[in-house]
Amino acid sequence: MEGSRMADTESAAHASARTAPDASTTEGSPVSRRLSGSRHSRTRSSRRHRPGSRERRRRLRKVLLLAGAAVSWLVTAVCVVLLLRAGLDRRRAQARVGDLSARLETLTEQTEQQRARLETQLEDMVRGRLPEPLREILFDDVLRLDDGCLQSILFSRVGTAEKPAYEYKLVLQNDGPERISPRFLILVFDAVGVQIGEADVTESATWRSALGHGLDPGVSRSFSDVISLRFAGMPRYFLVVPAPTGGTSPIRLTP
Repeated sequence: MEGSRMADTESAAHASARTAPDASTTEGSPVSRRLSGSRHSRTRSSRRHRPGSRERRRRLRKVLLLAGAAVSWLVTAVCVVLLLRAGLDRRRAQARVGDLSARLETLTEQTEQQRARLETQLEDMVRGRLPEPLREILFDDVLRLDDGCLQSILFSRVGTAEKPAYEYKLVLQNDGPERISPRFLILVFDAVGVQIGEADVTESATWRSALGHGLDPGVSRSFSDVISLRFAGMPRYFLVVPAPTGGTSPIRLTP
């Protein structure tokens, strides 16, 4: 029995020797050495590459900063150029406006002078052709009439520059022994002698209030109202005529 036990022990020892790897063989085999060497080389290479990647990042940052600065400088330069050009254009425009204003003032002065000259020439021509009864209107001056009960008349400018108007003030005086009720029309004409308006003295409020019973002997009264203009223009001449007692006067304007 002891012999069989020793045989079993030896067979078990041989089996374990076949199955268990040799520690020296496993640790020192070429494959294990290659694997460990590759791991060490990757570790060393990764350690060597880390400083280089940082340097590249730094360089990239510098390049980006320089590019940003260049773009900013370029934009600033373009803005400055545009502002300078706008200022120059504004100065040129102001100079043109000033030149045009000066030319316009000169043309206006020349036009006014020419207009005054033409008006003077026209008045000189018209004076020779107008009927003798027409008289020139002198605003704000009392014009003597001295024709029967007609004593004087005064013309004034009223209204505004956009809507001009003209007013008259007629003075009547009864030098006779009897009461009278005179009726008159005031006709106005432009610079070329065309009738442009009229005023019926009997239609004024002062006439109706003062002459309801006529004008007594030795009494003098004044009557005023606005002249009705039927055509555009400024009155330059006038004529005072008796108003018709019935019907329509042939020289009276109709609307």
